[in-house]
Amino acid sequence: MALSDYNFNVTRNEIIERAYRLIGKLPMGEPMSAEMLNQALIAMNSMIKSWQSKHVFLWTIKEFTQTLTTGQASYSLAAVDPPVIAIDRAYWRLDNIDHPCDVASYRQYLDIPDKTSTGDPTIVALDGQITPTMYVWPVPQQTRTLYYAGIVKLKDFDTAGGNPDFPVRYVEAITFGLAYKLACEYGLPIGERRELERQYQTEFAEAKGGERERAEYEFTEGAFK
Repeated sequence: MALSDYNFNVTRNEIIERAYRLIGKLPMGEPMSAEMLNQALIAMNSMIKSWQSKHVFLWTIKEFTQTLTTGQASYSLAAVDPPVIAIDRAYWRLDNIDHPCDVASYRQYLDIPDKTSTGDPTIVALDGQITPTMYVWPVPQQTRTLYYAGIVKLKDFDTAGGNPDFPVRYVEAITFGLAYKLACEYGLPIGERRELERQYQTEFAEAKGGERERAEYEFTEGAFK
């Protein structure tokens, strides 16, 4: 089979149009108004941003490096592209040996009594601001290279023909989620809204269920104990 046999996807506007059809606000074949499009974009982008707070999107994890400077504990990530919103894993390497660091919350970092202690870092934290800053502890006593897996921001739905920044399995969850949000805004009967919400939650749970990395459940028990 050709690669084109596996490339199904939908565009931003196709998702929005289908969501409107699900709530009976867009007859088949009719175009959306600019007002309808703008309303749906606000609802969809708000919904997607709320999803990311769950930290379940494995495909948004990317590898980065940061040079740790002697005597410097904090490092701005403002120039990192795409923007990092959280750190999943971190380690520094010496003589081809990786030394893992614990990823702490910013509050846990603030609770460290002596933040001026020096040594090779064992803790990494991110303050979670719009322009994030990464902190390491102890303060590096010599230059190291930190390798970290950062969870990055999802792209916004800025173009009509753009595809969602998701695996295709999330298309149904996005569509029914948007339909539910729009149904609330249009004041559809409570029964219809509850059914859309139920369908949305079902689709989201099924899509989210595929987030687990295969390594989590591919181990088999040995025959000999």
